[in-house]
Amino acid sequence: MSDLKTTPVVDPGTAAHTLADWMVRRARGILENPSAFFGEICERIVAAGVPLQRSTLHARFFHPEFRAITLQWHDRATSSLAPRFHSYDVESTPGFINSAIHWIYGGADRFRRHIENPQVVLDFDVLTELKAQGFTDYIAERVPFTDGSNQAVTWATRRPGGFTAEDAALLTALVPYLGVVFEVRAVRRLTEALLRAYLGADAATRVLKGEVRRGSGQTIEAAILFADIRSFTEISERLTGDQVIGLLNDYFESAIGPVEDHGGEVLKLIGDGMLAIFPLQRGGPRPACLAALAAARVVFANLAEVNRRRDVAGMPTIRIGISLHIGRLIYGNIGGASRLDFTVIGPAVNLVGRLQGLCRAFGKGVLFTADFAKEAGIPAVSLGHHRLRGVAEPQEVFALPPSDDPYFVPPVK
Repeated sequence: MSDLKTTPVVDPGTAAHTLADWMVRRARGILENPSAFFGEICERIVAAGVPLQRSTLHARFFHPEFRAITLQWHDRATSSLAPRFHSYDVESTPGFINSAIHWIYGGADRFRRHIENPQVVLDFDVLTELKAQGFTDYIAERVPFTDGSNQAVTWATRRPGGFTAEDAALLTALVPYLGVVFEVRAVRRLTEALLRAYLGADAATRVLKGEVRRGSGQTIEAAILFADIRSFTEISERLTGDQVIGLLNDYFESAIGPVEDHGGEVLKLIGDGMLAIFPLQRGGPRPACLAALAAARVVFANLAEVNRRRDVAGMPTIRIGISLHIGRLIYGNIGGASRLDFTVIGPAVNLVGRLQGLCRAFGKGVLFTADFAKEAGIPAVSLGHHRLRGVAEPQEVFALPPSDDPYFVPPVK
């Protein structure tokens, strides 16, 4: 708890206005820590004379991984409590269905239960828990957002007799302000999350900072990784739509994490293909190349585990090829007036994409260019010069030593 002085609630309207004014001004600085901000709001409510001892704020949003978030505060916490994120199946669980939040999301305005009254039916699971903890009063209220969605806030106290009429009036008066402040916050974070999910972290940051003009871009140097599933067309023709999506999800889940963990940026998911870059940093080209190769090795290790599970389940396993190159790229906004893409273009991108097609022909998991082999400084085996479609000059193609290739099969003795 803070050292804010507690004063009795005299005029709920005036107290709510004072709190709301502070809330709006303070909100400018809380984009990175909503839990701490929510805690500050609750402590200000206590300082205004309301015997608030527990509060939660519930909001739904569209995120690739999560359906909702809960901010929580109680007076016995020594620091701000971490937000709780809920998966998409949360709304079908018995605990959620038997809650006031479920009904408020559906449009109910308010629930209040005087928990200390022995005649009150404890019709929500949380009420039994709160009564066991000594709480006497519980209020849940609808927090409307401007997009028409319903969010929720709850208030609870242990004071004998519960909240007074003045207490409840102040809390209700604050609800619209909570909606305004946290909707702005939610929209900002949702925008960031969606841009990161669909564009990648670096491209999302650039777009949010204003790099949105069509044709804007810059020349960068990077190691480039292109991955693709072998025989995907043939496999997909034997599977149902859901099975194809499941296969792709298994593959991309195995591939995206290692790229990001090694400092790479996934720029494109093209059908069953993945294009990623590892921009050169202060260390020059060698660390970028080694990071790309290390990521590729982890991708194959992940897929080996995925394939073990898929094989046990009787599902087709996944074999891929990865090509690696290093070169100069144009990185920026490309497209039409109504549809832009933040991506990379240039001969280097074309080359690494064409090179990947040779993985199957050579029976290799990983192939790379002469430039990549030189900059990475790794043991490599030349497979000769080969013409690649759309590339003017024949390219010398390299592979890892046979025993290092993910698909190496030792000869039978």
